[in-house]
Amino acid sequence: MGRKKSSKPKSPKINKQKLLEKLIEKPSQKVREWAMKEFTLLKRLEEKYNLEFLNQIKFPQKLKSLAILFSDWGEKELAQKYRAFLYVPPPEEKIELSQEKFGEDVVVEKKLSLRDWL
Repeated sequence: MGRKKSSKPKSPKINKQKLLEKLIEKPSQKVREWAMKEFTLLKRLEEKYNLEFLNQIKFPQKLKSLAILFSDWGEKELAQKYRAFLYVPPPEEKIELSQEKFGEDVVVEKKLSLRDWL
């Protein structure tokens, strides 16, 4: 008995190292300690947001550390970007007009202006 293949398409693998290098500045010294710290922060972010979203987000400039995203500003920014990422516009309603006429016509009376009155 083999495994059942899921009908859901798999998302492409995301390289976490490249993701970190894209989001934050890489230091010139103590790279190993930096990588360990940032990977733990990335795992914490993964618990809240999926990797596809984290791979897609962009900031105007590279961050110093992922720890910035756990601050008030960072949480607001990520929440806003995540809502935009998940947003699916509602389907457009198509309005069909009929050729038939129904109801009574309304006669609108024009008010007299001063010039018409004199």
